[in-house]
Amino acid sequence: NRTFSASGIPALTQRTLLHHWHSDPMSGQRTRAQAEADGGDALCMGIVLSGERQAEDGEGRRWRNGPGEAFVYDGAQTSRIAWTQHEGLHLTLRRPVVTALLGDRIPAAADLTKRINASPFFLLVREQLVAAARSLSWLAEPEQAFALDQAQRLVSFLLARSAGIGDEEPTGRANLHTAAMRLIEIHLAAPDLSPDWLAGKLRCSRTTLY
Repeated sequence: NRTFSASGIPALTQRTLLHHWHSDPMSGQRTRAQAEADGGDALCMGIVLSGERQAEDGEGRRWRNGPGEAFVYDGAQTSRIAWTQHEGLHLTLRRPVVTALLGDRIPAAADLTKRINASPFFLLVREQLVAAARSLSWLAEPEQAFALDQAQRLVSFLLARSAGIGDEEPTGRANLHTAAMRLIEIHLAAPDLSPDWLAGKLRCSRTTLY
């Protein structure tokens, strides 16, 4: 029999965890009773770097994600998960952070996963998360903390937009500012950088951007 093998590099702050891992095929399920018993109700947004992730929720909806695609896992929701041999990463948000961001009625993981993968803004978030995750092993602790804070802000903004939270909310405005500044830094030399281009990337109006 083949021995199961997995390895990972975590980085942790008081508000979030970023974990980069390699793993052999694996599968499992989460019941509501388990969620209520162990209190593991955090929400994760991850990215498949290689291999494939298959999921099924408590309502029987099934979906799969391949390399470069995002996935959402909600520890408070019933689910089944199956992975092929894979590499991936995920950023974990504690429940109080998620509730403060999205409210008590958090959309299903299947819906958030679909909306995130359809968002052009996810391309920027993916670039930043992958860079942060692959740098964990050599960053000093203060640098890790800063990188994780920026990653958490980007993921929070993406989740809020994918959940339909308007950017008129205070949290939305703060995360919109972070995302706008990051886009400007990355595309500063681009000839088409303009308020209209930036508003289009962030899916907001010029008035909101100003």
